[in-house]
Amino acid sequence: IETDSHQLILHYENEHLYVKGSLSDFHHKLPSNSFYRSNNSYIVNVNYIEKIKKDISRYCIFLITGEKIPLSRDKKMTLTKLINGK
Repeated sequence: IETDSHQLILHYENEHLYVKGSLSDFHHKLPSNSFYRSNNSYIVNVNYIEKIKKDISRYCIFLITGEKIPLSRDKKMTLTKLINGK
């Protein structure tokens, strides 16, 4: 789930759905053991994470779909614990 210009973009395997709302409000409706807010602009389904890796000057989440999502430094440890706990 991505936020852009005051709307949310829900990424599915074969389509994107655009909805109005805030990322914070939407995040509270999702199961916390499966979805993680990686920074101010993204919520990631942890089941799709392939790896977390430092990319040049920041950490990134690499998804099994081939996408790369930025990860805030202060959220890396919590996400790593969540993934390892699954």
